[in-house]
Amino acid sequence: MVTPRQNPHRLSPTHDEGLSAEQTQQPQAKQLKPLPKFHHPPQQTQQHQQPQQLQQLKHSQQFLQQPKRPRRRSKWPRFVLLFLTSATCLLFAFVLWSIFARPHNNTASSQKSTQPIPQGVLQQEAPAPPQDQTTRVTLGAVGDIMCHLGQAHAAYSAQSRSYNFDGSFTDVAAALQGYDLALGNFETVTKKNTGLSGFPAFNSPIELLDAVKKAGFDVLSTSNNHSFDQGEGGVYDTLDAIVERGMHAVGTHKAQQRPNPLIVEKNNIKIGILAYTYGINQGANVTAQGIIDHLNKETIQKDTAWLKEQKVDFIISYVHWGTEYDVKANEYQKTWAKVLADNGVGLILGSHPHVIQDTEVITGAGGNKTHVVYSMGNFISNQRLETVHNENTEHGMIFEATLEKRGGQTQISNANVRPCWVYRKSLQQKLHFAVIDLHGGDIASIKQRLVEKGGLPVSDDDVARMDRAYKTTKDRTEFPKA
Repeated sequence: MVTPRQNPHRLSPTHDEGLSAEQTQQPQAKQLKPLPKFHHPPQQTQQHQQPQQLQQLKHSQQFLQQPKRPRRRSKWPRFVLLFLTSATCLLFAFVLWSIFARPHNNTASSQKSTQPIPQGVLQQEAPAPPQDQTTRVTLGAVGDIMCHLGQAHAAYSAQSRSYNFDGSFTDVAAALQGYDLALGNFETVTKKNTGLSGFPAFNSPIELLDAVKKAGFDVLSTSNNHSFDQGEGGVYDTLDAIVERGMHAVGTHKAQQRPNPLIVEKNNIKIGILAYTYGINQGANVTAQGIIDHLNKETIQKDTAWLKEQKVDFIISYVHWGTEYDVKANEYQKTWAKVLADNGVGLILGSHPHVIQDTEVITGAGGNKTHVVYSMGNFISNQRLETVHNENTEHGMIFEATLEKRGGQTQISNANVRPCWVYRKSLQQKLHFAVIDLHGGDIASIKQRLVEKGGLPVSDDDVARMDRAYKTTKDRTEFPKA
């Protein structure tokens, strides 16, 4: 088997407001251990109805028993009384048989419901559909959610002495909230009791996660080259903050033990979610290797094997890889994409280059079709023409897909890209950042929406940039029709 080679990274201008470049060497990770598993809570069976049936039986017996009266000569012939007594006994025997001896139709579900509930699964209770019925899950995934110092300063209110990032996601919140499952790459950390910082060692206000949750995100990948920017404590504090807000983090974990991969169940479709990075900016750090999931063949094989044992219907993986600002995927990315596809991953969501790269559908060793988005670009950041001299860094997207399950088989029935653009303008002597939904490409209508509903001024240059963002994104991300 071919071992993926090191990514041919180059040093590139990754600065924000004059800062220096990021190091992008891509070491492999050590093997990490798996963890616990899950099932559904017990369901009520028909046996819970037995007390009511017994009560009805008692009433029947009382009805058939006559009250005691003074002894007198019966008007009925003795054979009639014998017949009634026999009929009563037969009826009584039939009722007992129907309650205790007759086989029940839900024996299998009763046995299944006694299994323990595993930890870490996002539970969605719903009756299991017939095998020939089609069920669907819609998902939306985005690239790098970043927080440069310019964004943090823009979100700060001197009056309340707090941060509010809600405005960054107002225009795309409706789209994100409309998916059954929304995912993103959280490329910063939120360490407590530590000062604010931007590139090269990020530490962002925890209020950014409040806005991310409010926007509609369910799952965040936390495995990227900035995961260890504030050390072990930064990894742990970020994990805790994500979980406290009712979201799931994939790709980082506590040092005590490595949990099993996340399984999310929606509409009776079980989805396994993974996340890996080529490395971290701090180099080959032993502690980081134990708490941040790196690209490693053995780790991928163990994770996907465990998910298959849990009988998941579909596997998604975020991967932080590639060369910054390159609009084409390199051989390193393509080699690892094949490794993931060969292990049954059905959707690969790329991040790190900060620009949108090409997409394709590849075939895994088992004949499975795997959709690959090599890089989804920046979703929100302060990288743009004015700061890094690259307009492509303003372009973002929401990858949209429908997972369709029928007859025990689950696949992507529809894949689409929803172009986005990062708006940045000085309003009332303060910068304002916003992710703009360019869906449909009618820039004139989008401008009208921003002005009338968002209260955002839109210049001719903004219109031209939105138009280029829409067209460029669509040109690079065409999937074959299902």
